[in-house]
Amino acid sequence: MLMGCYLREGKVYVPVQAKTEAGFYMDIEPVEVAAVPDTEGLRRALLATYARGNPGVPTPARNERSRPVVLRHAGVKSWARFAHNADVWQMDLRRGACRIIGQQRSADGGWVDDPDQVITFPPDAGIEAVVERLVTILQAVARDG
Repeated sequence: MLMGCYLREGKVYVPVQAKTEAGFYMDIEPVEVAAVPDTEGLRRALLATYARGNPGVPTPARNERSRPVVLRHAGVKSWARFAHNADVWQMDLRRGACRIIGQQRSADGGWVDDPDQVITFPPDAGIEAVVERLVTILQAVARDG
């Protein structure tokens, strides 16, 4: 299971990440949205998205790829505007490992794993423990700006 969330302007956006036939992941609806101070709302958003898993979808052709689904929820029209002040976090629950991975901006404007922001949990850690830690991280990042 791979899951990501975006922290932007006091809100957290948690889209479902579908796995394409080609093997890459892409954000799809539904997108859960929660205000950062709403601890219970953040928990619910993350757990609801986790419960949806990574559905399989056909690989879209390059010309069929649509606007990122989070834009509508954030009320912005361009990815550049959304991404400019967004922080990205991933939960990687694959291959028996549970990790939270903070992302950093790459030279091409996208995001890559930040090796200084990786938290690894023991294999028997439940999803609740991982979600609790991610909620704490998101609230701290938003508070410390």
